Amino acid sequence: PAIRAVQETARTFAAPGGLTASLTGIPVMKSEIIIASSRDRVLFPVLGFITGLAVCYVFFRNWRYVLICMLPSSLAVLWALGLFGLLGLELDPVKNAILPLVMVVALTDTLHISITAQVEHAAGQSRVEAARRAIKESGAACALTAATTAIAFLSMNLTDSELIRGFGTAAALATLLEYLLVVTAVPALFILMAPPASQT
Repeated sequence: PAIRAVQETARTFAAPGGLTASLTGIPVMKSEIIIASSRDRVLFPVLGFITGLAVCYVFFRNWRYVLICMLPSSLAVLWALGLFGLLGLELDPVKNAILPLVMVVALTDTLHISITAQVEHAAGQSRVEAARRAIKESGAACALTAATTAIAFLSMNLTDSELIRGFGTAAALATLLEYLLVVTAVPALFILMAPPASQT
């Protein structure tokens, strides 16, 4: 509010002379970062969700499979927010980057597991057996990806910056939580929602 008041005052004095007034300095830049951060916190997950829908539909051409992939990746973002709240971690412009990152990693994991389950189901396996084989075949690869990603984030704790350390720890925990959610939710959703093998 103080910055807006100064801007209005500056415009009032500058306008009669045909001048344009703008503000700069640390308080102004900090305010702009906070506003942009609040906007991006909503914008990037929404854009990621829409992009994920399009990618899943291109892969599967079936809305049931799209839901099987998108529900866990969307829940992963909500769970990450819940984890931050549980641990008392406040979102800031740096930690905001974790949310779209979690969505992307979760979406790739769900795609790998869902495609494997789809192939097994189309080959004649039951939904339960197809889901079990998908976790056995693709779940291990996703676990390795989640583990290496988490380790990479945890390595940020070697820096002297408290901001970077907080980001690394939060991102690592969110990545591990995302993996647990995906390997639990995708098989369950596949068993409940997968179309018959003839439509796969």
